[in-house]
Amino acid sequence: MKCLYITHIWNEIDYLPLKVKWCRENGLGIYILDNYSDDGSWEWMQKNRIACERIDTDGSFHLRILQRATDIAIKKIRPDWVIYLGMDSFAMTDNRLCDEIAQASKKGFNIIQMLWANMHNTGESRNKFNPFNTYFYYATIRQKIRLIWKFHPQGRLDADMIMNIKPSKILPLEGIILNYGNTKSAIQRSETFNRRKKAWNKGLCSAWGVHYSIYSKMNWIWDATKLPDIRKSKYYKYIQKLQKL
Repeated sequence: MKCLYITHIWNEIDYLPLKVKWCRENGLGIYILDNYSDDGSWEWMQKNRIACERIDTDGSFHLRILQRATDIAIKKIRPDWVIYLGMDSFAMTDNRLCDEIAQASKKGFNIIQMLWANMHNTGESRNKFNPFNTYFYYATIRQKIRLIWKFHPQGRLDADMIMNIKPSKILPLEGIILNYGNTKSAIQRSETFNRRKKAWNKGLCSAWGVHYSIYSKMNWIWDATKLPDIRKSKYYKYIQKLQKL
């Protein structure tokens, strides 16, 4: 069974090696749509023979265009199952993700639903970029994130959900998706925010990415005293698995 991790990126050289290791550890194929990165991401993928292509959005973080291109790529590749997460997000389960998916498929499920936690930068200093050993504070855990699904020709991405798969049988899978996007530096986050504002000017719904406006006013730093520490939760074991990558 072919399980494919697919995503679109812009300037993710810090996370690319980690994500490739994560994919291999979890028995997943990988396909990347590069939004004309200029930090060496494209060159790194070429050197390491990562299946990829380039998508031009004229310097904007236009999620609608990027997701439509992702939909097209999925239909071209036609994997058995699809995993769509940002380069800085990791779906963590007790067993290899491909094995969890295989079990779900045998039981007749065609969509996997997982919990989601955003890890935050609370002012930690770092000498070397290593998110798994540095960031442990998170906001609320969200429910019903459905970004793993059995291939369906009518499947369509819409922000953080897969749509148009009917009939659907959804499995709430034990584990959690850990998102490290908000641990990036203020400079990195501001660059992404500016790209999103360009997309708004090109017609993307302003509700898509409104959190950038809120977080920019905080200078992308959160108060650790107001956030839960994942090391004190049952989800810490998944952080520990990531630390071994």
